[in-house]
Amino acid sequence: MFRQYFIRVLILLVVMAGLWYFKKNEGFPLTTKPSATEEQTDSQQGKAPEATSSPGENFAHPQDVQTASAVSDEFLRWLSAGAQDIEKSSVSPDQLEASLRLKSSQLNLEESLFLATTVLRQEGPARESIFAAYVLGLSVPHNYQALEKVLEAPLSHQEKPRIHSPEETLSMQEKSLRRMVIEDLVKSYQRGEVTQEQIAASFEKISDAQLKKYALKRLKEVAR
Repeated sequence: MFRQYFIRVLILLVVMAGLWYFKKNEGFPLTTKPSATEEQTDSQQGKAPEATSSPGENFAHPQDVQTASAVSDEFLRWLSAGAQDIEKSSVSPDQLEASLRLKSSQLNLEESLFLATTVLRQEGPARESIFAAYVLGLSVPHNYQALEKVLEAPLSHQEKPRIHSPEETLSMQEKSLRRMVIEDLVKSYQRGEVTQEQIAASFEKISDAQLKKYALKRLKEVAR
């Protein structure tokens, strides 16, 4: 069931990130809400209050912002709410998956590519990246261009990062999401939705040597 799978992956990523941040900050929270006194002092000193983020702002590259501008605010709210509420949904896992599968098959190209951007981004909630990858994988033929975009994109951290560093956490998250996409393509091939040649050609475009080897090995295993 997706809900259990989503929670397992999310917990793994959150725990890994949480342990590093806890160690770095010696147990103190990353952000604190300013007190009324601090807010008043800032106002007296003429400081402008910090602006709250709006949908589409958590992107590292200008082209990502442009992609966000190509989708509606309603879609951005759906993505954020879906990622937040997925494990708390009151409907059955089968109903939830059916609903998301329908949504996946109805995405327009801009929405599909935006989800790919969400999977690839290094900033923003990890749960949104996981949710975006899952939704794309529910309709592989329909979202094939976006899934290829994820696979073809180079990893952000090419060299082996330092142990227990933030780069190590992000690198592991990146590779986990790529493997998630690889498995979705393999399962789509097993269902007869895409051909072996099509999948193999996509896997050959993977820039990371280890991920490419893993992907081709998985395809070979199921193609026997």
